[in-house]
Amino acid sequence: MKKSILAALVVLSWALSAQDSLNINKIGRYDYGNIVGSDIWGYTAPDGSEYALMGLRNGLSIVNITQTPALNEVLRISGVPSVWRDIKTWGHHAYITHDQTLIPSIMPAQGVLIVNMDSIELGRTPTYHNLFLPFIEPNTNTADSIRTCHNLYIDENGIMYLFGCNFPQSGVAVLYDVASNPDTPVFLGTWGEHYLHDGMARGDTLWGSAVYAGEFYAIDVSNKANPQTMASFPTSSAFTHNCWISDDNKTLFTTDEVPEAYIGAYDVADFNNITEIDLIQSSLDSLAIPHNTHVYNNFLVTSYYTSGLQIVDANVPDILVEVGYYDTSPFGFSSSFQGAWGAYPYFPSGKIAVSDMEEGLFVLSSDYPRASYWRGVVVNGLTNAPIIGASLQEQNGLFRGNSNINGRFKWGGLADSILVEVQANGFNTAIQNIDLISGVVKRDTIYMFPLGFGLTENHPNQFRIFPNPSADGQITIDGLRGNTEWLKILDLQGRVLIERNVLGIAGSLSLQPQLPAGTYLIQLSDNQGRKYSYRQVLF
Repeated sequence: MKKSILAALVVLSWALSAQDSLNINKIGRYDYGNIVGSDIWGYTAPDGSEYALMGLRNGLSIVNITQTPALNEVLRISGVPSVWRDIKTWGHHAYITHDQTLIPSIMPAQGVLIVNMDSIELGRTPTYHNLFLPFIEPNTNTADSIRTCHNLYIDENGIMYLFGCNFPQSGVAVLYDVASNPDTPVFLGTWGEHYLHDGMARGDTLWGSAVYAGEFYAIDVSNKANPQTMASFPTSSAFTHNCWISDDNKTLFTTDEVPEAYIGAYDVADFNNITEIDLIQSSLDSLAIPHNTHVYNNFLVTSYYTSGLQIVDANVPDILVEVGYYDTSPFGFSSSFQGAWGAYPYFPSGKIAVSDMEEGLFVLSSDYPRASYWRGVVVNGLTNAPIIGASLQEQNGLFRGNSNINGRFKWGGLADSILVEVQANGFNTAIQNIDLISGVVKRDTIYMFPLGFGLTENHPNQFRIFPNPSADGQITIDGLRGNTEWLKILDLQGRVLIERNVLGIAGSLSLQPQLPAGTYLIQLSDNQGRKYSYRQVLF
């Protein structure tokens, strides 16, 4: 009886500690006990030591994560109690904001916390101070000071953008120069058309998330004293929480802070023709809320409430593919707004620091595997006209979809081969065996033939032809069964060009049919007269 109880406890202990993951490993964790966490950022010292800067409900925690799994908290800075803390760095300085305080009558707002990390590698305690930064109200031109801000960002030129400041009185975005004087940033200007919840900037463009408007904004900040709106566009769930631009500045990725929302990909190369090009959710839970996404080497590293961390291959931005996940807190929640808050993927070592509100600091690692891609068009094999609404379904359920108004389709995943059945009203079913390569887009035209054309019946055999296309006119047919009786090669008009008896041949058969360059059909039939057709391109 005692042994059964012990075994049950071991199983229970394993179940409570097991965490769903794919291509992401936990290499360290720091537990803050009952102290609730918020956002996170990172700092790398000149000697290469790496530090996680984690916001807490009651301050800031600086943790040395260089030697995992032995994480070491080097400093805890107390602050006014607040649900929201955001952190960014410039040089050796960290800048920390907080939003509304939990008990303003007793502990009023403290403005912006500035931490000098310069001597931390020498074992000295970083110095820090709070500032009520001055700014000019855009509507009244009256002097004011920063008491609270919801988020901040610092660009590559040392321009700091503060968002959601002194909410709800103002809410404007405020610009400061931190490069010229990191300890006392200089006020530059404001943008106040909408309340921006968050944003990021590169060059002369600020990308802002107008959460209550449900749109992202592209703002010209070449004149820091007078930023001007260039474009705006609605996001899929109309509650635009954060945004991040791709490395080539052509695609903006966004999150909406509501259940069942998506990471959205938007083509922003032309401000006059912004388009939504793809959407993706967490595979762990489609109800989970995507909170903050960041671009790292053409991957999206995203924190989800209740679903932890997700890595998405965004190298092909209109085919977003989840290639990794790690659930930091899989034990159930009383609210949708619990779990992972933020993630920082920019350490030189490749470590990823994740802040979980209840579970503390996680340090994770990933090899960032590349997805494989398949895109193409479904057409009538006799007329080459696109087929709209053709159904494509992978045999193992990896995907299902339909061709669009132009007959086109797209898919991405981690598979190296897929077997797809394609169906359309009035056409014979087509079966496609697709070989895929990681990081490569495979392009195909699927030719479907009208019912009555007589080339596909009952599918007695599923076979593969390679190489396709063929460079030297030689092909190999793989997957023959012993009951396959006839092999025929036909042109697209259905005329038989070559016919060969293959009864009793199993496995592979190599042919060099000596046909002119062009497109042909391979037809197999068994000894019961059933037929199966495949489209083959020869060069």
